[in-house]
Amino acid sequence: MVVIEYAELRKTYSIRISETDYDLSLSKELIEEYMDRWIRNRVYVVCESVYAVNLDIHMFYLMTCDWIKVSKGTPVSVVVKNDDGKILDCFEVSIGQKNAYQFANVKKDTNNMLHFEMKYRDMEGQLHELRHVILVHPLTGLIESLEKQIALLRDESKLKEEDQLQLDGLKQGIEAIHELKPGFLTEKELRIVKEYKTLFSQACEKIKQGQSYRDAIIEQKVGDGFFCSKLDDSLERYTVLLPENYSDQKKYPLVVLLPVGRYELELSAFRDLFFDQLNEEVILATYSCRGVVMGSYIGEAAFLEGLEIMKQRFQIDEDRIYLSGYSNGAYAAWALAQAYPDQFAGIAAYAGAADPDKLKNLMNISILNVCGDEDYLIDTAYIRQTNILSGFKYKGMLEPRSNHWDTKYFHHHLSSIRWLLQHKREAAPKQIYFRTEKARHRVCHWIEITEFADGKLFSEIAAEIIGDTIVRIHTQHIREFEVTLPDYVNHTYVKLIIDDQITVLEHRKQSRLRFRKKSDAFELQQERISWRREQNSSMGMGILDIYMDRLKIVVPDHYSSAEEELSIVKVANAYAKPKTAGWDPNIYVQYPILPSKQLTKQDLDHCNLICIGSRVRDHVFLSKIQSQLRIKLFEDGYSSNDRFTEGHYCVQFIQANPMNPKKKILVIFSNHPPYFNKNIYTRKMIVPIYASGIHPYLNKEVIMFSGSLKGSQLEVLESEIHTMFQDS
Repeated sequence: MVVIEYAELRKTYSIRISETDYDLSLSKELIEEYMDRWIRNRVYVVCESVYAVNLDIHMFYLMTCDWIKVSKGTPVSVVVKNDDGKILDCFEVSIGQKNAYQFANVKKDTNNMLHFEMKYRDMEGQLHELRHVILVHPLTGLIESLEKQIALLRDESKLKEEDQLQLDGLKQGIEAIHELKPGFLTEKELRIVKEYKTLFSQACEKIKQGQSYRDAIIEQKVGDGFFCSKLDDSLERYTVLLPENYSDQKKYPLVVLLPVGRYELELSAFRDLFFDQLNEEVILATYSCRGVVMGSYIGEAAFLEGLEIMKQRFQIDEDRIYLSGYSNGAYAAWALAQAYPDQFAGIAAYAGAADPDKLKNLMNISILNVCGDEDYLIDTAYIRQTNILSGFKYKGMLEPRSNHWDTKYFHHHLSSIRWLLQHKREAAPKQIYFRTEKARHRVCHWIEITEFADGKLFSEIAAEIIGDTIVRIHTQHIREFEVTLPDYVNHTYVKLIIDDQITVLEHRKQSRLRFRKKSDAFELQQERISWRREQNSSMGMGILDIYMDRLKIVVPDHYSSAEEELSIVKVANAYAKPKTAGWDPNIYVQYPILPSKQLTKQDLDHCNLICIGSRVRDHVFLSKIQSQLRIKLFEDGYSSNDRFTEGHYCVQFIQANPMNPKKKILVIFSNHPPYFNKNIYTRKMIVPIYASGIHPYLNKEVIMFSGSLKGSQLEVLESEIHTMFQDS
């Protein structure tokens, strides 16, 4: 009989009973650090609840993870401290025994929590420390204190807007923990309260001295920062660990730890796993990609926004940016690197799949790929990558007897981070390959695809520099591309071989060259024609391109009936809070919804818009732009390409905003409101992932429903705009 004791309850567990030395013989590189981090010498505090507000006795049990080095009955000295670090009590307990600590006499001497600092020795005499915390008073007083400190700094005119945002972020984090039901409160949340309280106090001192919140994080080396997301105006946070001697006079490599879900590593986990352990000149950061989005669409937009925040606030070496993630985070690492192969020096992917058609996009990126040999994703997460990428900068590690959930404990290993840091981005590699279905993803080092061939679902380009005088390029489904010749290419003579056609350039004056296909050959263009990127960027993204920037949803100002209003409000809510097909269906965004007449010039300047309606005259904004819409909307039908179609319809189409061509509008319109409920793509918005390939409807620029569904592209052909409908 085997008895298994759990230190905490989770949704999923993987149980593997095996002999440690045997595991080490199979994969020492992975197992050794796993054992040190999670098993050896580890003792957990097990208790029914850390919420002890209405109690005077705290019942807890000390349980070891490994009986080999820490035995049952080992004495543990316990020091009890208050929130300010003052010692209130001392006593001794034993590992493996149930303990009842009566704290009635000391709870009055702390504001919110009691902090237990425990010390014990393993069988080899090595001293170890363990910390535990319980809540004995509500957090109300702490929150009131933080509010008073913010108000005082504001009254003294010492609080800048950016610093107040940071302090508000800490306060809101504590408020969210305060609002949890006692049964949902864990030690992790209480440790966050402790971290936030300490950071808040240090930040206030810095601000009083004329410095900033950022200075407090730099001094502490680890902390949470906040920013107002441009996507949906929400307050988002990041967690960052800085090098010991961080200086703004120096640039540092950045490793982004991509989360499994909404967030992953909390501030206290960052401190436990990395602080004083990594000892590398590196910045570690994690921030939300808004859910289980696999780095796709909204996830990509959130990632890029977070990366830009990190570049603004800290000194980042852009030749040394790395991604690391497990499962959803690994999917994101693959997807982002495949879309932007010139942006990253390396990725570490644990149990996540890539788009198989674009694996060679990664030929110049250093890749650490870890997977269990019993993982249900092994074909798509490991075998395919290994077969295609083995000849490049690729290291595959297959963990014996491990499934998808085992692999979680191997990610973010210090050894993996150190492996990444050995590699640097190659700015202008001699050989490149790039395939894309999405016009947003079109740059690979020194080549940019500026226009797809008509009606094609993807473009592909392979290029190689031979010596310093020959550039060989092969294209597929490309109408136009640009080459920026690297500095090491000869300036006085260069031969370009494009699809077996030769172009010789002598004494070139510029390194950026544009080639456009005419008949069967590419020709060098002497003058650069302005390409309509804003409209074309929706190609391959379809109506989902609306989510790639700041977004607001605009509904009518008037409704003809309560039924019409209810139908439109349902559509607005579905698009304001889209879902995904992942294990957590929530995408953690909530885009603002406003009546058309409340739309401001600032909204038009900075936001994409989703405009929903059923009668143009009731929607002020649609009324203004009706004549410039690529599909004209009428109460008895619609007009496209000068052809009128009569009858009931429900249409969704994306185009450049006529009042600001740099931004997009997605029009969702039906002259028969019941169609909003019949059309699957207006009832619910489930955003797919990049690894699933092109969606037959959502990646089209038009979805038309008139009893049946059709998907189409609105294509830009130089100055001519035409619409081509075809059944999906």
